[in-house]
Parts: sequence; structure tokens; C-alpha cells
Amino acid sequence: MKQTRRKKRPRQVGNKGLKKGGPIGDEADRAAVKQRFLEEFVLRGIVSHACAAVGIGRATHYHWLEADPKYAKSFMVAEEDVADALEAEARRRAIDGVVEPVGFYLGRSTTFVTRYSDALLAKLLDGRRANVFKNRHEHTGADGGPIVVTKIENVVVDPRGEGEDA
Repeated sequence: MKQTRRKKRPRQVGNKGLKKGGPIGDEADRAAVKQRFLEEFVLRGIVSHACAAVGIGRATHYHWLEADPKYAKSFMVAEEDVADALEAEARRRAIDGVVEPVGFYLGRSTTFVTRYSDALLAKLLDGRRANVFKNRHEHTGADGGPIVVTKIENVVVDPRGEGEDA
């Protein structure tokens, strides 16, 4: 008896009622799809994932950004929402910490420790209080004035390490 291999069906990712084949219908349909895309983008934070969830290509999203100023403005607001969510997560990990298992007995976690992220905390401080916490180097002269540069000419270096004027 010969076994035949079944073809795998392509995985459908969140088509959510879009018509198959061809462009999105009328203006009302397009507006609804744009709104759904923006909602998915805020949830997922990645353009390609939001496109897949709504059933559009990335090129469609980028076309809308260029062709529709209202959509572009809405997308900028959505990007800020995503950035706020990422900042909130970074803050949670830096301040509240993440509970991780460290001890195991018979395949079960028995001991836990809360780990905090000093690196994330430093980044958050850099962003919020750059004037205080930013890594910067400022060079000034005496009493905060300009640096005075003196040009030295005709210096002969002695091989023994002592300098003499010529």
C-alpha cells in the first residue's frame, strides 16, 4: 500500500474577514482595516506582526503612511503607545524585578530569587535625567574657562628620557 504525502496548507495568520484576492474594498473597509492594524500594532509592537494579524502586506502599511497624512499621524501616536509600553516593562524589570527559579527538587522549582536590572535602570535614568546621569565628558580650563593651548617648538628629546631646549 503506497502512502501519499499530503501537502501542507499554508498557515493563515489572522485574516479577520478580509476578502481574498485583490485590494481592500471601499473606503469604509480600508478605514476599518487601518484601525484594526493600528490596534494590533499597539498590542504587538512590530509592524510585520500587526500586518500578519490583519492580513495585509508591509508594503500596504508603508503606502498608507505616504499617501494618508491622517493615518501617518495615527501611526505616530500608536508608536508612542508602543514606546510607553516598552518603557513601562523596562521600569518594571528594573524596579520591581523578575522572579526566577534558582533551586530545583525532583524537577520542580523550590527556591526563587528576584533579579533586578541595573542596566535598564541606568538607561531609564539616562533618558529621564540626561543632564544628571548621561555619560559625558566635558573638558574646560582653569575655573571653567577655555582650555589654553601653548605651542612648544624646538624640543629635542634625549634618548635617556630627558627633554632639552635646542
